[in-house]
Amino acid sequence: MRRLIKGFEVKVGSWSLFDQGAVSLGNFLTQMLLARNMGASNYGVFALLYGVLFFLISSLGTVVTYPLSLKGGSADRHELRRLTGASLWFQAGLALPEALIVLCAVIALQNADLFLFAVCALFSWQFQETLRRALMARLGHRDAIWGDALSYMGQALAIAVLARMGSLTPKSAFLAIAVTSAAAAVIQVLQVKPRSVGVSETRVLAAEYWRLGSWASSTNLANGVTQQAFPWVLGLLFGTAEAGSFQAILNPLKIFNPLIVGTQNIIVPAAAKERRERGIRAASRGGLAYAVRGSILFLPYLIVLFTWPRTVLGLLYGFHSPYAHLELAMRICVVAYAIGFWGETVCSLLNGLGLPRAGFIAQLSATGAAVGIGVPLTLEGGLIGAIVSLGICAAVKLGIALPTVWAKARTEESRTASSV
Repeated sequence: MRRLIKGFEVKVGSWSLFDQGAVSLGNFLTQMLLARNMGASNYGVFALLYGVLFFLISSLGTVVTYPLSLKGGSADRHELRRLTGASLWFQAGLALPEALIVLCAVIALQNADLFLFAVCALFSWQFQETLRRALMARLGHRDAIWGDALSYMGQALAIAVLARMGSLTPKSAFLAIAVTSAAAAVIQVLQVKPRSVGVSETRVLAAEYWRLGSWASSTNLANGVTQQAFPWVLGLLFGTAEAGSFQAILNPLKIFNPLIVGTQNIIVPAAAKERRERGIRAASRGGLAYAVRGSILFLPYLIVLFTWPRTVLGLLYGFHSPYAHLELAMRICVVAYAIGFWGETVCSLLNGLGLPRAGFIAQLSATGAAVGIGVPLTLEGGLIGAIVSLGICAAVKLGIALPTVWAKARTEESRTASSV
């Protein structure tokens, strides 16, 4: 029986990594093509606005997608369709506040003509994200990969075609995201077949979604503020080209995002299951074991980036690009990324252990470090200061989250020993 269970976990984990691999490879190729074919200033504008869209989907949108993942995991197909239908309506309810935030962003960047394109990209992307979360809630990563590949690999292909035609601009890039996300959403609607629910049931679900998702959403909101503070300080005070350089440094590391997201997607349900069956201590050890395996997988790549940063940046962007000389920033970013991987993973473990409030406290502490230390450091040191600040915030998050996991495990062990 254990062999069957292990085989099932490996199979699910493999499809999860394949799916996240398609997502991250598409994102990676998109960012590479944009950085190579847009001017540094235009790329900085795109990167800042794209960061706002990602921030909205991963923070405000989480109040919908996180409860959908939790409730959908134990729901039958009929119930999952109803949950998905309600979730899509909830996401539609977020449209107005999200559009206002995007409007503020494009005005701050003095590119108000990007508003319609960015909003279309946001809504298409967010609805497709909700549908893929519904599929993954029942471990349907194999089904989700079709729409995800169309969305993320499709946008990379569209960007390549636009670059070839000499028509690549921030507007056309956001339009490509909107079209490919909408096409993927159509496929995943056919797969999930969402159904509508009554008004009374919608109210009950809304209250339950808020109860389940508010802490996770607050955590991601704080995380988003932490991540977006530094490029926006660079963009507004040092110029959008500097924000483009910040994004260009992060891009080579984001190729391993499927490992991070895939590990998180496995840890949360696995830790929740293990906690119910064997307790917090066993769940904690299992979750940390996943983190160790992930670290081993991407360590050789980090060593290459740290040792030969100029070569890697030159191969990606061209040896005469404005990004090829950022060796020091790349080395610092490698260290920050490694710490950040552990910080994100341990916070996911806290969610799986049923301790989202503890994860929020860890993230809020990192946000405090971003405001109190990171922003002044960025103002003083520019790009290098911003990259160093990422590492400081990641270290603060990990320094609070990991001891919390250990403390909870020791408390449970003490209670078990005293009861015996």
